[in-house]
Amino acid sequence: SHVMYGDDVTVEYFGSDTLFFTFPSVTHVKVPVHPVYSFSYKDQYTNVGELTVRPDSVTLYGELNVLRNIDRVYTKPLKKAELDADIRGVIGLEPVTKARFSTDEVEYSLDVSRYVEIRGEVKVGTRNVPADKEMVVLPSKVDAILKCHFPLKGSPLESLELYADYDDFAVTISGKCPVRCAALPEGVI
Repeated sequence: SHVMYGDDVTVEYFGSDTLFFTFPSVTHVKVPVHPVYSFSYKDQYTNVGELTVRPDSVTLYGELNVLRNIDRVYTKPLKKAELDADIRGVIGLEPVTKARFSTDEVEYSLDVSRYVEIRGEVKVGTRNVPADKEMVVLPSKVDAILKCHFPLKGSPLESLELYADYDDFAVTISGKCPVRCAALPEGVI
């Protein structure tokens, strides 16, 4: 009987000579883990990048009709206040009724840095303008506000490259398009 029921079950007797068993079909699906969090920071501190979780996806096991509508799982809520340093830890996953996980907790991490704010006027260039077209950007300069790692090394405003992309302009109805940034200068958060 251990083959059918497993080692944890002992059959004492059968009440009938005819038995019918229904074993539901079990399947699995891999879904991403979405962290649920709320953070606040001390003055002049901010996150560098996003909160990451490892593993970033888990496998759910259960009946097909249970797993069919599940496209993600959530962590238990994580709340931290007055952050002024990197955080690391382990957080559990919110249970899913009638399903089990390949793991029921994940590691999380968030980098936090002190910053200084730099403001200045920066020229806006253009990109991807066809040879037979001319694109004029108005306004030609914008006020930029950069959060930079503290202590500051040099002025990142000097190497900051902002531009309007002709490809964005070509698909807009209003003629307004976003100001984009080439690679951020070193030290800019």
